[in-house]
Amino acid sequence: MMTDERKGTPKHESTPLIIRLFPFMRKHLGKYLGLFVMSIITAIIGILPAFFLQVAIDAVTVSHDMSVITVIIWLMILYGVMGGLLGFFSTYLREYLGNKIVMDMRVKLYSHVNELSFSFFDMTRTGDVMARVMQDVAQIQMYATIGILTLATNLATLAGVVAILFSWNPIIGSIFLIDIPFILIGMRSFSRRVAPANARIRKANGIISASIQDCLNGIREVKLYGREEFMLGVFDKWNDEYFNSVIDSNKQHAFWMPYVPFVVSASSAIVMLVGGLLVVSAVYTPGLLIATIAYFTQLAAPLRHVTKFLGLHTIAKAAAARIFEILDQKPAIADSPGAVPLENVEGHVQYEHVTFHYHEGHDILKDITLDIPPGKIVAFVGPSGVGKTTMLHLLPRFYDVAKGHVRIDGRDVRECTLESLRKRVAIVMQDTFLFDGTFADNIAFGKPNATKEEIVHAASVARLNQFIESLPQKYKTMIGERGVFLSGGQAQRLALARVIITDPKVLILDEPTANVDAVTDKEIMDAVRETMKGRTTLVIAHRLWTIQHADMIVLLKDGRIDAKGSHQELLDTSEFYREFFASQLRSEKDRANAMDSQEISNS
Repeated sequence: MMTDERKGTPKHESTPLIIRLFPFMRKHLGKYLGLFVMSIITAIIGILPAFFLQVAIDAVTVSHDMSVITVIIWLMILYGVMGGLLGFFSTYLREYLGNKIVMDMRVKLYSHVNELSFSFFDMTRTGDVMARVMQDVAQIQMYATIGILTLATNLATLAGVVAILFSWNPIIGSIFLIDIPFILIGMRSFSRRVAPANARIRKANGIISASIQDCLNGIREVKLYGREEFMLGVFDKWNDEYFNSVIDSNKQHAFWMPYVPFVVSASSAIVMLVGGLLVVSAVYTPGLLIATIAYFTQLAAPLRHVTKFLGLHTIAKAAAARIFEILDQKPAIADSPGAVPLENVEGHVQYEHVTFHYHEGHDILKDITLDIPPGKIVAFVGPSGVGKTTMLHLLPRFYDVAKGHVRIDGRDVRECTLESLRKRVAIVMQDTFLFDGTFADNIAFGKPNATKEEIVHAASVARLNQFIESLPQKYKTMIGERGVFLSGGQAQRLALARVIITDPKVLILDEPTANVDAVTDKEIMDAVRETMKGRTTLVIAHRLWTIQHADMIVLLKDGRIDAKGSHQELLDTSEFYREFFASQLRSEKDRANAMDSQEISNS
């Protein structure tokens, strides 16, 4: 089960479903009222044929008045016309409402997901979120329109039929009331049995979607390592769970559906016996007896629809629990009360006794204190897993510190509005994400109103303009989903251009040259150094060129700052840094030799 970012009472578990859905339905109350009125009229029209039957039979057998038959014929024609018109308008309005509610709910869910913090996405699979947005919301559509309105129509039908039966004969009406306790007991038993199966269906459906998403996103790795059978095994496991849960749910439905007709048939037999006695004793006319039997037979349909609604309700409740599980979550990172915009930034970055953990009791960063003057390039080095990326992610408030302060120009970042903070602090990830659009769209992603000149300038600084201009469609060239048509180096330079165009005061480079060759590495860092003069640049670095040309190097070890200073200072004073530097030197020599060998083999 998904964990709330901020602890609180999970309303999705205790609040009635209709109350949770009401905010989405409230905007359409007028249309709902119209549908309810049409539902009542439909119910009234639905009970007329049996009444017409009673009048017609008694007119022929008792009063021998054929003129009544003529009137009833015209009434039946009118009945058909009105039923057709009501069916058209109610179906159109119902579909409109259902799709409008789905659209509103998806927009709300999509918008809310975008507002959630990184910790949510760390714990949640993308495919599962997609299943909630698309498939679970679709289940709500069935409930909020067809389910509720069908329930209203059939309850009105039941009320009308019972009222007519009691008006004809209280004994006959009372026979139907005997059915109610048996039906209610059956409903309760059915609901208890089917609810767990429906919850398993929604969960399995989400995991299946997530498995498909994982496989498609990692299809190259799946094929490279020959893991097709493994991925199929994971998929099969949850596909079987989905199948078994659906069968379990359908089995409960299959057991329940004949139950209501059986109860009604039993009471109909009693009505036939009692009604026959009433006709013999001249209390009932033949027309009343036939109409009464017709009404009792007719009662089976609305009762069956009411029980179908119960099944639909359990499905919708399981789907809604997954939807509101997301909507009830509050972002772990949000503007604090009294937050103010971060303006006139110089780029003075400070970490003051910072401690951070993803999970309580497992500190990633431990009492970090660091002062970075404006305009400096600072390289963060150290073994994998020591907290380099985490430390830099605290600056734009992807996460908040457990203890201490992170400041820009003396102001704690928690006191700044997120929008202004993230406009002043830009980051290029190691694994950058590119959207399926043009070069221009991707470069201007952080500045949608950018001019063509700004886009070209950013690409030029990132050493990408020459490549783009060589393409037939230039900046209008589509790059493919996730930049599939680009090399690793081109993708990284495109990500850098995306950052440059926003003109940040603080730039974070999270190993941006990890996937490019040494020449491209130097080109990118030359561009960064030239463009970011007067701006603070924090780099997670492995390449020697990056390390040697930084104004300051910060060496992290076991979540703490082990040493800091210039490259030469650390070589002179830190044994750990000398070992680290020697290791990097060997790695780059090995890589250079491998590249030379590859060139020789290709020549």
